[in-house]
Amino acid sequence: GMKAYEVYLLSRADVEDIQSIYCALLPIGDAVKKLIAKNYSLGVLQQCNFRAKLNQVQGRFYSSMHDYEHANEYYEKAIALNPNNADEIASYIKALSMRGESKKAMEIGLEAMQRWEQQSNTVDLNYALLLNNLAYVFSNNGKKSKAYEITQKAFKIVQQLAPNSVFSHMVLLTLVSLCDN
Repeated sequence: GMKAYEVYLLSRADVEDIQSIYCALLPIGDAVKKLIAKNYSLGVLQQCNFRAKLNQVQGRFYSSMHDYEHANEYYEKAIALNPNNADEIASYIKALSMRGESKKAMEIGLEAMQRWEQQSNTVDLNYALLLNNLAYVFSNNGKKSKAYEITQKAFKIVQQLAPNSVFSHMVLLTLVSLCDN
């Protein structure tokens, strides 16, 4: 069987055939649900986090199919179960933007950013992803200076945690492109 971190890695995978990954996750999800039902020591919080992650994976599946209406339904369920998860919010605001709901995406993203900045530890790659997606929405709506400001925050985090990663280079390219405007 697969370990939880392998399921998480699969849910973050960027591959062409996301439908096959989604189908592969379904039996894993059922097995984990049975495990949770038998093991009450996991507690309600972990059950919510697992359900949130499953909803997020389903949201990503629908996003990959360009079905942003259904994607947003699953992202909303995921966020309701785990409201402070930057990864889930990042996926949601990107899908909202793709659906033409950029104003809502910016509002949700800014609220999440403010919540995270009030916490003591904002050095987190999922938070950097949220910032990067929020900057994307601002940039696509002609708000380049705000997008640049947000991207700078994302770049600082990524440079600290994963300086030679693909994500780091992607954020750097975004910064450079925003400087040209």
